[in-house]
Amino acid sequence: MALIVPKTTVEEIRTRSDIVDVIGRYLRLERAGANFRALCPFHREKTPSFNVSPARQGFHCFGCGKGGDVFRFLMEYENVDFPTALRMLADWAGVSLPTEKLTAAERSGPSKDTLFRLHDELARWYHEKLMRQPEAQPARDYLAGRDIHADAAAEFLIGYADNSWDTVLQWGAKRRFSIDEMLAAGLVVRSEKGDRCYDRFRDRIMFPIRDEQKRVIAFSGRALRETDNTAKYVNSPETVLFQKKRVLFGLDRARRPIIEAREALICEGQLDVIRCHLSGFETAVAAQGTAFSEEHALKLARVADGALLVFDADDAGHEAACKTAITCLQCELSVRVVTLPPNEDPDSVIRKNGAETFRNLLAQAKDALDFRLDHLLQRENTATEIGMRAVTRGLADLINAARDHLQRERMVQHAAQRLVVDPAVLHRVFRPPDTRHAPVARRSGDDEKSVDTVQRPAEEWALVEHLAAAPELADLVREHLPLQRMRDAECRRALEMILAAAQSGATDILGYCAQHDTEAGDMQKLLAAAMMAPSRMLGREFDHQDAVKDLILKIWRENLRRRLGTLMRGGRKDDDSQFRMECVQLRTDIKRLDRWESGVAIIDMLVNE
Repeated sequence: MALIVPKTTVEEIRTRSDIVDVIGRYLRLERAGANFRALCPFHREKTPSFNVSPARQGFHCFGCGKGGDVFRFLMEYENVDFPTALRMLADWAGVSLPTEKLTAAERSGPSKDTLFRLHDELARWYHEKLMRQPEAQPARDYLAGRDIHADAAAEFLIGYADNSWDTVLQWGAKRRFSIDEMLAAGLVVRSEKGDRCYDRFRDRIMFPIRDEQKRVIAFSGRALRETDNTAKYVNSPETVLFQKKRVLFGLDRARRPIIEAREALICEGQLDVIRCHLSGFETAVAAQGTAFSEEHALKLARVADGALLVFDADDAGHEAACKTAITCLQCELSVRVVTLPPNEDPDSVIRKNGAETFRNLLAQAKDALDFRLDHLLQRENTATEIGMRAVTRGLADLINAARDHLQRERMVQHAAQRLVVDPAVLHRVFRPPDTRHAPVARRSGDDEKSVDTVQRPAEEWALVEHLAAAPELADLVREHLPLQRMRDAECRRALEMILAAAQSGATDILGYCAQHDTEAGDMQKLLAAAMMAPSRMLGREFDHQDAVKDLILKIWRENLRRRLGTLMRGGRKDDDSQFRMECVQLRTDIKRLDRWESGVAIIDMLVNE
């Protein structure tokens, strides 16, 4: 269930979260008069068009159109929902949030806050044991042999669980964590007889698993001594915090680099991901204790356009790469696959040959179709009918997975070229794309149209700009311009929001909009564009009030001109005296609407029609 937070608490968080300070955590801001500016993080540009207003506590990019308040920035930049942005800002601002309401099933168990605290404290305790305890020397030796030294272990909070059945149980008891809480976290296991509990992780190197907000939610333990009866890796079970098909190891670090690179580097294991990050390959992630799932792909598709797969070079690695490629294609990600030397993985390649060698391997990655086709052509003879059929069947799952029509057509054309067959023949072999697949919520990109570039009636957009800058003039608009006279629906909605904010006494229009906007932040974006428009009416010979009056007159004149045009096209004859009188009256009213002094009486009459 959703986190229910009183409006007063939301507003307290907003008040304590200065937008310049928050955005300054992410971007290098430069002073530009009363505002700040930076290169936009949401699209590629060379000249700064991203503006931040401390006075209005808003941001707007004149290049891509992104805009809004401090919550909207965090939601867009971190690609998180409003409750998550609220939690992040609350943590920074030192504001306590109410406990989340739980479902009936969760109500009987420990709270999520307790489980988060339990995981965090245990991860630090495991790390302290690794760094200081004599019994952890084999773990330190193993990590040193893998070129993971103290600074790297500290950076990733790697730890050690000693070879004991109840060390964690005793630790938890001293810190007043109950058995039920530790069972709910998956850190201890109840015996088959149910008469006792014991530690899940024993004699293992412990890798904390974090969610996208960098909170520890689970562990993966690597055995120090591998035997026939010992699993190489043991992961936390599924809990209210940890669903393995939704968690990507390393995404807490890799999210921003992935957004910037537009491509994720998908590995197979934690050590591969850690090695990549330590060596400058910051987009690396890995599935955690399960095969790469559709949920994983959808999570990446919200922040990336493509996936670069780096799996083992053996047959199992090839099949895993193909399955992952299919899953990614189904979620409209482009896919490339890296071919590693035999018996190597990213960790071993980088340690043995250096980061530059690995970088070169990444540069030589093949797209998924070529990767699959090369493998099939090594096994089959396409000069025979049997071989050709085997190859086309082997490509079917990959090509049929493509939901994007352009991507699919390119793949068919390329396969036809390599197999020297007519593309039309391959189109008959492969089935049409499955249009039932849900569309992916993609991240913002360079092709996003700015709200500033949308063609709107100039006088209506100018009125929105003025009211956003001077909402104290709301009564002037409310009295003299019924909003149904506006032609542009977005301008009308923007003015409705400004008038409502003014009537409620709200001084923070973006904050008021955040509470009442039901259109996924679109109105915040529009209002931010209006509040920070470059024309901002400075240097004009009239003030905001004069400008608003002038624009009201223009909008009414345009309304009457349209009415006159409709009347003239109505087919009535010139000898119709009523027709002539209506035309003369409209022309007279249009002329009198040139000035406020003469036009206000006409407006009052029209408003009361």
